[in-house]
Amino acid sequence: MLSLSLRTLRTRAGGFVGAFVALLLASAVVTACGVLLESGIRGGPRPERLAGADVVITGDRQAKAPPVVGGDEPELTEPDLPDQRFAEVVRPEAAVVERVRAVPGVRAAVPDLSFPAHVVVDGQPVAGVERSLGHGWDSAQLTPFTLRAGRAPAAEDEVVVDAALAARARLGVGDQARIQVDGEPRPHRVVGIVAPPAGDGLERQAALFFAPSTAERLAGHAGWVDAVGVLAAPGTDGERLGERIAQALHDDRLVALVGDDRGQAEFPREADRPSLLILVSTQFGVIVVLVAVFVVAGTLALSVRHRHREMALLRAIGATPRQVLRMVTGEALVVASLASVLGTAPGMALAAWARDEMAARELVGIETPLSLSPLPALAAVVVGMLTAALAALSAGRRAGRVRPTEALREAAVEPVGIGRGRRIAGSVLLGLTGVLVVVTVAVRNKEMAAVAAQTVLLLVIAIALLGPAVARGITALLGWPLRTMFGATGYLAAENTRANTRRLASVITPLVLCVGFAAAVLGVQATALTTAERDQAASSRADQVLVSTTGGLPPTVAEAARRVPGVVAATGTARTNIVVEGTSAFDPVLHTYDATALGGPGVEATLDLDVRSGRLADLGGDGVALSVDAAGTLDAAVGDRVTVKLGDNTPAELRVVAVYDRSAGFGDAVLPRERVAGHTTTGLDDAVLIRFAEGADRSAAAAALRELSSRYAGAHLVDAVTTQTEQVRALRQSAWLNLLLVAMIIAYTAVAVVTTLAMATSDRAREFALLRLVGTTRSQVLRMVRWEGLLVVVASVGLGALVAAATLVPFSLSLAGSALPALPPLAYLLIPGGAAALALLGTLFPARLALRTHPADAIGTKE
Repeated sequence: MLSLSLRTLRTRAGGFVGAFVALLLASAVVTACGVLLESGIRGGPRPERLAGADVVITGDRQAKAPPVVGGDEPELTEPDLPDQRFAEVVRPEAAVVERVRAVPGVRAAVPDLSFPAHVVVDGQPVAGVERSLGHGWDSAQLTPFTLRAGRAPAAEDEVVVDAALAARARLGVGDQARIQVDGEPRPHRVVGIVAPPAGDGLERQAALFFAPSTAERLAGHAGWVDAVGVLAAPGTDGERLGERIAQALHDDRLVALVGDDRGQAEFPREADRPSLLILVSTQFGVIVVLVAVFVVAGTLALSVRHRHREMALLRAIGATPRQVLRMVTGEALVVASLASVLGTAPGMALAAWARDEMAARELVGIETPLSLSPLPALAAVVVGMLTAALAALSAGRRAGRVRPTEALREAAVEPVGIGRGRRIAGSVLLGLTGVLVVVTVAVRNKEMAAVAAQTVLLLVIAIALLGPAVARGITALLGWPLRTMFGATGYLAAENTRANTRRLASVITPLVLCVGFAAAVLGVQATALTTAERDQAASSRADQVLVSTTGGLPPTVAEAARRVPGVVAATGTARTNIVVEGTSAFDPVLHTYDATALGGPGVEATLDLDVRSGRLADLGGDGVALSVDAAGTLDAAVGDRVTVKLGDNTPAELRVVAVYDRSAGFGDAVLPRERVAGHTTTGLDDAVLIRFAEGADRSAAAAALRELSSRYAGAHLVDAVTTQTEQVRALRQSAWLNLLLVAMIIAYTAVAVVTTLAMATSDRAREFALLRLVGTTRSQVLRMVRWEGLLVVVASVGLGALVAAATLVPFSLSLAGSALPALPPLAYLLIPGGAAALALLGTLFPARLALRTHPADAIGTKE
């Protein structure tokens, strides 16, 4: 049957154009997603300052659930995702250094401390330096940095500066440098200039070195280190040494990193970004494969239906159903193999473009390299072949059931109804979607909102399975106005669609996917962003906000701001997270919540989180305020105690003092600043919220605050309206990803719709010729086609709107408390307008081409 498949492809290549283009696009996108997935798995920040260490010991930032009852090892409740990690550096105890030194093969074990430290020139941090850190002098050997001039620091006011930073700040040995660490800049004497093995400094950071005792004081967490750098004895393999150290420590809170993984200890925040790359590439790849299955199945099914009599003739001359199935499958696999191989090259280019765009938006680290190997291309080819095989099996089974007597019929009549399996599967999916919608509306929390956002795919799959039945309902609903209001051409359009419901279903399914998916994704994004911005605007009662360009403000800034005349409250805020252990269906789970630490009295003067019970004023000591969602999930009320792990994996027992509703701007937990002191990576505030007293001279108070900010390098005063929380910034950044996904689905759907409609219309040449021979004019045929296209548009937009509504209304109720989701105004015009353009393009243009042939010639053409 393979030779027959090849001959069929040569004579009916046009019938496989849609499948070929769909598989080509699928191969390109799957290749790109595979490259990004492999890059995320193998990627991560490369070590710079710790590049000279053979092994780096640091705390494990992966949040782990407790062991199952009767189990031996802790299990992760989810894959290694960013929201399952502790937000801060998890520090080892300083005592670990001595234990590491005792391991055979260790030449030296060096404690490493890192803390923000900036050289200040003319009141501002040195230009061009985004990341500047201070360290103890003993850790200089971990790069290794070597002295170019001067000596090591010994006194508290002495510092050694890397050569690149010294050149920018125009510093030399013996000069005085003003350095800001934990407060206002203080003078230090430069006693040495150092450089790494290559160049004058590190690519992504500046380094300042202090005496070890001074560094320990400035870091602010005595008894703990950020990491332990291990230098191997001569002849010792670093990877094996790491394994020995891990066995010797036998502590699952610590990890021994070797190779490029050492960069995770040096750039903990950037280490989370490859996980995001894995998540994004996996989601995009799965969605593309699902869409490809729909599109290819639709185009192949349409191609097979157009060859109804040919299949019957094959059956009449002795071909078995299995042979017909093999022929159809062979045709699909030939098309898939060619399209999948051709799609891999543009897929590589697409991956490079996507990585660059994500890096430009800080969604992945700019240092994340692309991992190019044959695996993504091979996976794309395999996925393409499997997609085509699945689609061909569905179409081929129907073709194999064609009765030989069908070859004698002049006109093919579509079978009525759908298979029992499709009917049951489609009904189950519709029922499951209904249950999800009801539960989401009843529960109304953010977890269920996330579930509601996924119902669009379930509904589209259900519509695809129940397509002919849905199409019959549409023609029954919309056919009546066409018959009664638009004359003979409307009557013909209604009857044509009623008699060809399978063809109609093949056309509207990709359009429903386009309309429903685009509206759902844009609506979910707009609703989440609007809710976050609304909550942020309503939550903050601040008049002014102090922020910094150097990554944070010392807590002393908030203390000084409170002493400014006219300021009634100054609240320092710092982002972090907490992890709470729980159970779900008797299995251990983790609840990871974004949290904000608040410092200073008068919190209720600067914040209004819509407190439902308790008081934010009681936030202090071991107090914690929880959002309504978090309190409901943890079954906690005011006065209850909850056991959590802070952002650096430190256990803490907290007392609930308030439950609030506005969580979109400040996270699901609010902690007192003093409780997280020493448990954040930098120890700095992200911002300071300023509230002026009633009747105070605001101009004078603002001027005093600007003078105060001038004492701290990088600090400046901004209006509260112009500030954005990290959550809002993250939502705006992720908007690009959602738009990319929508654009990809629309492009895919455009190909599917245009090719499907073109195939369906061009194969109606004999029908058009017959209509013209019985007296119908060319313009009347075109009007009939336009009415059919209008019916397709109305049906697709209507069903797509219902699909989007089933997703967006529960999502909006759960997240925003309103049944009306936010949707960009332009989307109301572009989405239905795009669907109409695709439908008309796919019908009118092929119809005009078909009508160019004289009716007498067209009526004699083959099927």
